[in-house]
Amino acid sequence: KLADNDNVKMVFHNGDFDVRVAYYNTTALFKISYDTMLSDYALDERGGGDDLEGTSGGTKVGSHRLKSSARRYLYVPDWELDIKKWLPNSKVPYSNIPREMLYQYLAYDVVYTRRLRAKHERLLLDLDPPREPGYWSPHNNLHRLVLPAQNEIVRMEIEGIPINRTEASRVSDTMQETLSGLALRIRTRALELGFPTKDKEGKNRHFNQRSFDDLAELFYDVMKIKVTKDLRTALDGKPIDTERPTGKDPITKMRGMFPDEPLFDDLLKYKTIDKMHSTYVVSVVENSMWDGNVHGEFCLTVTRTGRLSSKKPNLQNIDPETKSFYEPDQDDIFCNSDYKQLEVRVAAVYSGDKNLIEATRGDIHGVISREIFEQIYQQADKAETIQDLYHLCLVHKVLSPVERVHATKPYTDFGSFHKSVKKRLRDAAKPIIFGVIYGREAYSLANGPLNCSEAEAQRYINALFTKFPDLHRWLEEQKRMVADYGWIESFSGRRRRFNMVTPDFQNRILKQAINQPVQGAASDVCLMAFTKLAPLLREQNLGRPLLLVHDAIGFSLHKPTLDAALKLIKHTMENVFVDSRVKYEV
Repeated sequence: KLADNDNVKMVFHNGDFDVRVAYYNTTALFKISYDTMLSDYALDERGGGDDLEGTSGGTKVGSHRLKSSARRYLYVPDWELDIKKWLPNSKVPYSNIPREMLYQYLAYDVVYTRRLRAKHERLLLDLDPPREPGYWSPHNNLHRLVLPAQNEIVRMEIEGIPINRTEASRVSDTMQETLSGLALRIRTRALELGFPTKDKEGKNRHFNQRSFDDLAELFYDVMKIKVTKDLRTALDGKPIDTERPTGKDPITKMRGMFPDEPLFDDLLKYKTIDKMHSTYVVSVVENSMWDGNVHGEFCLTVTRTGRLSSKKPNLQNIDPETKSFYEPDQDDIFCNSDYKQLEVRVAAVYSGDKNLIEATRGDIHGVISREIFEQIYQQADKAETIQDLYHLCLVHKVLSPVERVHATKPYTDFGSFHKSVKKRLRDAAKPIIFGVIYGREAYSLANGPLNCSEAEAQRYINALFTKFPDLHRWLEEQKRMVADYGWIESFSGRRRRFNMVTPDFQNRILKQAINQPVQGAASDVCLMAFTKLAPLLREQNLGRPLLLVHDAIGFSLHKPTLDAALKLIKHTMENVFVDSRVKYEV
């Protein structure tokens, strides 16, 4: 009765958890009228932490937990301390606590949640208004988007996604077989390079490709690779804190240093598949429940940009090789509907760059690629023979993937070779445009997707900004906003706050300043579409959403009404945020 009474307003802190627990125990589905965890996030996405996201560099991680919010806004002590003596470790259940103490603990939870709601609402209304006309405020974002979205997200989590366990086992067996083969090749190659077969005491030892110590010994003692500043710098430019790094980024650089050494390719493949197996296969099967479905959690308060995240398991990073064991409901069809180049279109809206807006009306990456690599395109179009194209690949390192293919299995047809060159240029344009939108610099692009010199990568970035000057202007303007105001905003009402831009963290802070408006608004465009679509599909009995993946929504749709559902999905997603200059194509 309580759940069905529209006159009763339910106020929660972390309502996503409470509503799911209530449903699994009673089948009553409560509506979240207000959630003080979400309002705490709207007031300050850092949750009392430092400016930078994450813990690297000594930054403090904030929290949107009830106790943390009550301490910051109501100045009350942590009432959880009263029950800690009955919980000596995390394995001891709450049933170990005396009932009277539990009642008191719950009473504090209830009272402070209610007080926080009133305090948060006053503070949200007192925030500085948006600087840009037409932008939402954080209060608008909470009430018009986030709270309605949370209710639909909870319903989606409760319903879950069906899993084909037989197919999951098949995929797992295939991956494990591949890992075994790679492990044997890696161990064999390590021995060929001189990795010792005996330890200091004369006992037999075997190379372990998962061991940090074994990899470090192989790289730096056996192969005599010199530890340089470059190897201790990640591909995104952040320092690596390990003296003898052995992760994917340094191995990627070693592959470039020793292009003829197969060990590094095998190690990268092993690490990728091993992570894929544990994250996307084992974790999914372990998290499936009694009904055979996976009930993942989608979180609105984890990232500081406002982007949705997922856990238990992470359903936003489903690898293509594991998609086969996710299924729609019985007799339904699985449909994935995603926005085309959503972040680029959002950047075009923000910057008002006429050339970028024009590019969104056609093949975005094709247009951008032509501008960035204009000289290479001209040389490719002038080429007359396969040898001309091969020479072009040798001159321009960005074409090295095509050159490696030709070296392994030479092209015999000029047209196919020419097509491969142009496809590589189009593919290479993507990380450049997306990279600059997210604050990525030449060093990171050169040592990552472009596989070229830093100077060459910088030339490509400069070419991009020459063609799209207003995009460059807007990106620089975001950096000035941080210095002048201490916060930046998205048109959907997200804010990213910075207390102090210090020299130590200036570069990272400015990258996040560029990142937030695009990533936050792009995520909100998709979230708004999901929030509108979920009840429409339900009311018209067309199907239901299964998952949200940043710029895409997965659905389970009924076969008899498939055409009607697809039309509704496309229309709703493309018109959720209407802008006369840019169309959000789906």
